[in-house]
Amino acid sequence: MSNTAETPTIIQPDVSANRVTNLRKRLFTWFAEQRLHCIVFIAYVTVTVTVSCFHEPWFDEAQAWLIARDCSWKELLTVRTHYEGHPPLWWMLLAIPAKLGMPYEIGLKSLNLMCAALMIWLLEFKTKLPELLKVILPFSYFLCYQYGVTSRPYALMIAAMLLIAINWNNRNTKPWPVILSMMLLCATSSYGLAIAGMLALNWTIQFLCGERSLIKNKQRFAGLVLLLVFAIILLLNVLPAPGTYHGDFDIHGTATTSPAWVSVFNTWLVMPSETLFTSTLSDGNMQFIALTPSELFMPCVMSCLMWCFLIQICLRRKTASLLLTTYLGISVAFTAHLSMHHAGIILGFFIAILAIDCDIEKINSNDWPQWIRNLNNRVMTLLGPKKTERYLRFFKILGLIFMLVSVYWTASASICDIRYDYSSSRAVASFIKTNHLEQYRWMAGWTRVSKNDTASNPEINKIIDKGGYCGGTDCIDYTSWYGSTLIDSAPYFDHTLLANAYKGRSYSSWEWCVDPYAGKKDIETWKSWGEPEFYDTLYQPFFFSDLGYDRNHYTKIKIAETKTPWKSTWSEGACEIYVRNDIYENVLHSPDPGIDWPDGATRR
Repeated sequence: MSNTAETPTIIQPDVSANRVTNLRKRLFTWFAEQRLHCIVFIAYVTVTVTVSCFHEPWFDEAQAWLIARDCSWKELLTVRTHYEGHPPLWWMLLAIPAKLGMPYEIGLKSLNLMCAALMIWLLEFKTKLPELLKVILPFSYFLCYQYGVTSRPYALMIAAMLLIAINWNNRNTKPWPVILSMMLLCATSSYGLAIAGMLALNWTIQFLCGERSLIKNKQRFAGLVLLLVFAIILLLNVLPAPGTYHGDFDIHGTATTSPAWVSVFNTWLVMPSETLFTSTLSDGNMQFIALTPSELFMPCVMSCLMWCFLIQICLRRKTASLLLTTYLGISVAFTAHLSMHHAGIILGFFIAILAIDCDIEKINSNDWPQWIRNLNNRVMTLLGPKKTERYLRFFKILGLIFMLVSVYWTASASICDIRYDYSSSRAVASFIKTNHLEQYRWMAGWTRVSKNDTASNPEINKIIDKGGYCGGTDCIDYTSWYGSTLIDSAPYFDHTLLANAYKGRSYSSWEWCVDPYAGKKDIETWKSWGEPEFYDTLYQPFFFSDLGYDRNHYTKIKIAETKTPWKSTWSEGACEIYVRNDIYENVLHSPDPGIDWPDGATRR
């Protein structure tokens, strides 16, 4: 019998099992702490995905996709920026799915959803905003509907501002997260250039006043120099090319634009209220909108209350100069172009400033002005604690109702978008594909402006005839501008169907004043082609007579009716095109209902 002892078996602990267990515990603990934020985030994604499935992309969305899909990388990065007025980042991101052949709506909406989800994820999980704001703001009109459903770069822009805010208070010890976030903000929009520039200027002045040195912190200095160079490159990249159209061409007729001071006034005392509380204006270019004193009253009152709240909080945390000087830069940038859908940028900026302030000190009762606290003490002395508490509860409920106004706008706009066509893009594409109309020639009308107006003011888009068209013989034709119906639907096809597209481009090029008299040559060329099968235009006699078309050879049909929501209201429209009679009768096989034409004739 052997005396050799058996070697005991050593059981190794299952390290991987322990890691999984620890990970589960951490996730469970995190979810328990962040349960409310997780619910809000999931609800936000659910709402935006649901409404996006019904949403028909419109011109802004189609234009960006077509530029990303059909432009070469060189043109996308160095040419289109001078005509669109914004850095190329959004098109670069869209170019990935577009140039890979991904279906239009899937590629467009997937990218926008990722940007919107990032924006709300940062707001929910990385900021120290009050819980009430974290619950309500994600479902506010601009963050949820305008920037979550409608695909544009503004969700990414607000995400960049939140990244800056999250890292702002560590900017001197860890400068690179702030620098890189500012670079992202610059790349999202020309407005981002202005905001990032003012934030960087404030930062520089603050540490110069304290440290008396620009290069004491070498990483910070290198980061700011890199940011400056990057911003200058982008600024040069977006400077308008000669003959670039800028400002909205208003076909309904507007004599002049508002002075710059009016735009600044509106940015300070109208737009803040329009972000969350009032709905005085519809979406449009603010340079063409004149407000009456009665229309100004409520937005100004609510904006002043918002400013009082923000300034009081910032004064206690010594960030008031950051708020006011940066907003001054925003208001100056908005003098070049300001549409009501840009109000969400202002809301995003206010949220970022509040996030910076809450990182310093959470909002509390000490943020109320002293006179309000004194008034509260007097009321408590006169009425007693119980009655005072009732009144305070009433005012809290009233404040909550005001905060929920923007959520109501989101619900109203979403329901409208689900029930009705936001734009005619899908309907037109479906009409063409269902009836196999790609093989036929499609034409579109153009823009005609009075020569006298262009002589008195080179910026022809700012002074135009009533109706946007010249009714006499002394006119200039701008064949680079045509209706957007076929641009809206172009992303659903691999090429533009428009025979008279400017330089064959599927998108609007915004080239205007290079050679305005070249339009006559284009019209002569189009005339030589003969009458097209389909003609997309608003009715004006010259659209037919100048091309030698016989109006009676066409039947006008309605393809779609649209309801485009704005907050709790909507604007109605219709997509109508002219179909040549032989196509109408032999291809579309539809009876002629007999339509009253705008020129007074009726086709039987």
